[in-house]
Amino acid sequence: MVVTRSMAARRASLAHALPHDMAVEVAGRVAATSPRPVHDLQSLRASCRAMRAACGDRAVGRRVALEREAAAMLWSDSERYLAVVGSLAGAGNPEACFLSGVALVFAHRCVRPGAELLGQAAAAGHKVAAYVLALVLYKAGGASDVATRHIRQVEGEAAEADDGGGDVVVSGCNKKIAT
Repeated sequence: MVVTRSMAARRASLAHALPHDMAVEVAGRVAATSPRPVHDLQSLRASCRAMRAACGDRAVGRRVALEREAAAMLWSDSERYLAVVGSLAGAGNPEACFLSGVALVFAHRCVRPGAELLGQAAAAGHKVAAYVLALVLYKAGGASDVATRHIRQVEGEAAEADDGGGDVVVSGCNKKIAT
């Protein structure tokens, strides 16, 4: 089938007629269900301006299934993977926040920013992040009530005194944590 200019213009006008929140929902479903979410989102972004704007929405980045992207990448492409993780952590993706937080706390010994990322992941329901954050907070010697709340989250209990802010109180960056 040959695509004429009028057919292409009609397709483009249909994409522009789609409300932004609906386009974000479409892109979010692609991000959550695709076997290669980053590649498919790039293709979707290239389709038109409306989809470019929708794919750039933080809500879409939060829904990217990072484990699927990791499985689709070559083992030797670690720089690209780390760039994807960093970008998704900036969008608030729970898995990316967890991975970045763990790297900051344990590899770089920078507790405060790592604990903040772990807190974002825990607030989004990431139970492993909540557990690791609780351990980090207990080890740092502060905020035992916040640590207890995260342990309760892991155990499935409702947080009794949820301050809603997800604030993490840790003093000092580069604080050593013995494991």
